[in-house]
Amino acid sequence: MVRPINPLINTVHRVHPMKKMVILETTPTTINFTITPSTNSFLNAIRRTLLSEVPTIAIDLVTVHKNTTCIPNEMLVHRLSLIPLPITPLKRKEECTCNVSCPECSVTFSLNAVSNEGMTVNASHLFSDAVDTTRLKGLICKMGEKQSVKMTALARTGVAKEHAKFCVVTVVKINGEKIEFEVLDEVGKPADVLVMALRVIKEKVGRLIRAIEEYEG
Repeated sequence: MVRPINPLINTVHRVHPMKKMVILETTPTTINFTITPSTNSFLNAIRRTLLSEVPTIAIDLVTVHKNTTCIPNEMLVHRLSLIPLPITPLKRKEECTCNVSCPECSVTFSLNAVSNEGMTVNASHLFSDAVDTTRLKGLICKMGEKQSVKMTALARTGVAKEHAKFCVVTVVKINGEKIEFEVLDEVGKPADVLVMALRVIKEKVGRLIRAIEEYEG
């Protein structure tokens, strides 16, 4: 079923006014669309941007205060960083004027779990004043009797070309002039992710045009 999405189509027209976009199919986690006329280079630019340059938020800085589990600190920190966070991207750290962190560029999480008879610690055990953590998904660790773990963490905005934890898509497929991709269901809607990717392309093309004009001028 063809389902045109006006904001998406308008974004494509602003990036390239001569191109036509048609949404072929959408689900809560996938979107299938065509852009015509098109070239392999343009489609590949969309693919690479979806995979590596769409901004999102992930846990980036962790302080381990106590860990008596059998899992090393490094593994716990790695598991925290891969938890999908349904948070609108904030300012990049380099764009913020704060020293370390503030509500404009980061979200603070804490974890304080104590096991008397053994327990499974999931992402929903995290606490934050800014986010409802009860719906977060992801295993952090399994604790034995009389074990505990206490950590604080900062989540920041980044892109996947910096670290894979910032990747919002799971797969991008190109077939002729058709593109299909899937997003993590916890991080947002496919249409929103595509709009952000197209805006990134538009900004990069704009910077290139300005650089050429300044060079020629």
